[in-house]
Amino acid sequence: MKDLISKVNTLSDEEKLSLLQRDFNSKELIEILEELFLLDPKQESIFELFDCCGTGGDKANTFNISTATAVIAASTGIKICKNGGRSSSSKTGSVDVLEELGVNFSQSLETKLIGLKDYGLAFHSSKAIAEILAPLKNYARKNKISSFLSLLGPFTNPFILKGQIIGVGKKEWFEIITDIAKHHVSKGYTGKIVLVQSTSSSGQVFDEITSITKAKIRIIQENQSFDFNFDPSDFQLSLENEKSLKGGDNHHENADILRSIIENKATICQKETSLINLALLLSLNSPDLNQNNIRDLIIGSYKLAKTKLENGDCHKTWLNFLAFNLINN
Repeated sequence: MKDLISKVNTLSDEEKLSLLQRDFNSKELIEILEELFLLDPKQESIFELFDCCGTGGDKANTFNISTATAVIAASTGIKICKNGGRSSSSKTGSVDVLEELGVNFSQSLETKLIGLKDYGLAFHSSKAIAEILAPLKNYARKNKISSFLSLLGPFTNPFILKGQIIGVGKKEWFEIITDIAKHHVSKGYTGKIVLVQSTSSSGQVFDEITSITKAKIRIIQENQSFDFNFDPSDFQLSLENEKSLKGGDNHHENADILRSIIENKATICQKETSLINLALLLSLNSPDLNQNNIRDLIIGSYKLAKTKLENGDCHKTWLNFLAFNLINN
């Protein structure tokens, strides 16, 4: 896999297409990641950091669920360093929608860390995908290709994390992502990783938990890993149809949806889906997360997250964060 990294800038379009269409196994993907980390090492932080993102590739065209989850999370007291990028195969990536809302991605790392300290939120992507693999990433984006880059992306947060949710957008990716996640935890890059994949009654796969679908959840941690079957009816969520999860047709429309969630003006499904993902993320903060208590941890965390959204704490934290961005633009 060293050859891939060293030759990426010399590849022809035909070679790029061939690579992007290739099915890499987990061992090969781990080798690529380790090569990337040699060039762009993981960084320690004085904070206990969390992240939530998905692989994409589900072609569900939902609103930006993980981004909404991250924004609400900042109001609950945990520190979120959100890793993400622009859209490749979807209509709007996390960077696209956040720029539309006024987030400045050109800030220095030092400035972003101040925002993380004061407001619990930072959006900071690794150079690994954005720069080192840029020729492949740009080709995939231009041609709307879902590829192995989608499997690498969630693992390239530049910081060592305490916990992370990773949504898996294709059924055939789940076990591959599991192998990479186990390696990630064993190396100490992330303390706990939760893999999620929802499937609707029509067979549509989502790389998030949703308030209307059952989901496979796999918790990977050093001392104990286990599966948990999520059923929204167990959490008294409002069951709606798949259309309620749809995003907009462009960056502006998706930014409006995210803004409405932050302001507690969105639909019930949009809010509940964001909150249930956050509840799972918050459960990773428990020192004793296990198969017997995960359901109760999610319920308690959901109540906390819902309170922060409904009492305006989330909106206030977000406005302060945006004001900080404006001053440091």
